[in-house]
Amino acid sequence: MNKIKLLMICNFSDDKIRSHLLLKKNHKIADYAVWITNQINGYEKRNDIELHIVSPHKGMQNRRQEFAINGVHYYFFRSDPFIGNFVEKAINYLCYYISKGFINRILEEIRGIYRLIYYYPQKIYVKLLVKRIRPDIIHLNGAENPYYSSTILGLMNFDIPICTLIQGVISDPQLLQYGKADLYRIKLEREIHSKVKYFFVGDPNHFNLVKRDNSKAIFLFRPEIRTINIDIKQGNKEKIYDFVFFARITQTKGIEHLIEAVSKLKNDYSDISLLVLGPCSKSYQKYLLQLCNNIN
Repeated sequence: MNKIKLLMICNFSDDKIRSHLLLKKNHKIADYAVWITNQINGYEKRNDIELHIVSPHKGMQNRRQEFAINGVHYYFFRSDPFIGNFVEKAINYLCYYISKGFINRILEEIRGIYRLIYYYPQKIYVKLLVKRIRPDIIHLNGAENPYYSSTILGLMNFDIPICTLIQGVISDPQLLQYGKADLYRIKLEREIHSKVKYFFVGDPNHFNLVKRDNSKAIFLFRPEIRTINIDIKQGNKEKIYDFVFFARITQTKGIEHLIEAVSKLKNDYSDISLLVLGPCSKSYQKYLLQLCNNIN
């Protein structure tokens, strides 16, 4: 049987792949993007697909590392050079404290030039991988993260179908009102939206935002992904919380809207409970606790 060759471009980490990666000593990394892990676990059970995964990873000893696990081929590249972290943090700091528009635009141009230079080698690497693998389909998980999504722009001339799974849209006007925009990320995201033909979306708003950039886009609606591996057949589970919020705790993730929604439900359900779990700055945590107190 001829297998379909699928090349997935994404960013994730889990115990399985970290056990094979050569990482720097004392470089502790937690799991992230568990929905990618779930996708891979699902593909492993298929005997009609040959899966190839390309992903950046922090803390790698080498610039590149390739290996296979359970028939899945992995290609990792290092994503955290010291100079890159310094440039990004310095520009973010200056943009935060400098309010003059023309200076911010200059800083954003510098950031864009740096990223074009830094991302160029990984674009070449992914392009060479495509020539080597010759996949039937290229699957990009998210257009909003340039440290891996930028590699897709060099693959448009291979005449290989490319589909993009929309994880989020940073050019969403509703998100932009919560902070200063990263102009390079927005420009790249919208360029990818305009050039890719196929999209997986799970949110009507994402559908409209992609359609804004690409009127000829073809959409496939995906079911929601269950990201926690719980045996749903087991009964008699004791419920501790009614709702769990598990993410980076920032305004753009919608935590304030959730707290307000729970406060309204409290009128009808006096014992309703919410667990908020994730990294949060001390100042924002203090603000959220005060918000909870204010609305009881």
